[in-house]
Amino acid sequence: MPSHIATSPAKILFAFTITSLLLFGCSQSLEATPPPAAITTETPIATNTPDTIRYSGEGNLIFLSIEENGHAHLFVQSNRPQDLPLTRITNGEWNDIAPALSPDRTMIAFASDRNGGYWDLFTMNLQSGDVTQITNTPEYDSAPSWSPDGQWLVFETYTNENLEISVVSVNDRTQPIIPVTQDSASDHSPVWAPDGRHIAFISLRGGESDDVWLADLDLTGEDRYQNLSNTPFASENHPVWNYDGSQLLWASISQTVGFSGLYIWEANDPNRTARWIGDGIWGAWNETAEQIIAITSGPNQQYISSYDVRGNLLLPPTPLHGRVRGLAWGLAQIPTPFSKLI
Repeated sequence: MPSHIATSPAKILFAFTITSLLLFGCSQSLEATPPPAAITTETPIATNTPDTIRYSGEGNLIFLSIEENGHAHLFVQSNRPQDLPLTRITNGEWNDIAPALSPDRTMIAFASDRNGGYWDLFTMNLQSGDVTQITNTPEYDSAPSWSPDGQWLVFETYTNENLEISVVSVNDRTQPIIPVTQDSASDHSPVWAPDGRHIAFISLRGGESDDVWLADLDLTGEDRYQNLSNTPFASENHPVWNYDGSQLLWASISQTVGFSGLYIWEANDPNRTARWIGDGIWGAWNETAEQIIAITSGPNQQYISSYDVRGNLLLPPTPLHGRVRGLAWGLAQIPTPFSKLI
């Protein structure tokens, strides 16, 4: 993230003490983080034996959450489906949504209501299939995104009858959940920037529609938040950074003017309007930010497709068997066979 990104005033309603805790708790120097109260973890749920995944080694793997038979489950496939077709990696009488690949590509974080219908955050080890519960609250917790060092998750949580954004430690249960936003408007769908000091998210705090906002973790006061999209006649969702933070991809639904679809915002030219690249309601970058996986929607059907960054179609739309509830793409390694179906 370039240091010269412009900022603009936005209303901030949380206390200076919470802001200070966030600045220390989310710093890249984790040794300075003070130890607060515990978050209870549950024992991972018992597993079943899956079908064999006939794929091994590193590759461009696409992780999806797809609804089927009344529940959403996690799936994986290669960007070359002939190498690894769409394959289930979770199963059960619950929902698993919003997968996010860790920076070291060894785990995915996701949200699930597998514990009595309460939505919490979990991680899955991609080698063993073991699942670890990260949050354990009666609130709705979802949409996790990893900090660049893999030590924290930023996520959306329903608290005080509103969606807000918070941060939780992945490995240290003595750390408290740290609020990032406390605004009367809905704040959700956060994504941590590769520089570790910015978080992009979706908010209604502009007053007219869902816009893409940026939180600067090194600022306090009214300059902390910046509206990146500024589209009063469109609603944005699902922001995602490229590998170096120079570009931000998001989906937009136009209400009166412009195109619905996927847009790219350039961090080096922050005041320039984001450019449309193609149809899509959800997108994800590949590791080099040269290609984009897109989820598109038709009547009673969703599709997976792919573009290059100029909007040229690389993969024709391929039908999916249910509605998508999450999308991630990156170089990762899974064993043959995958040891657990959770």
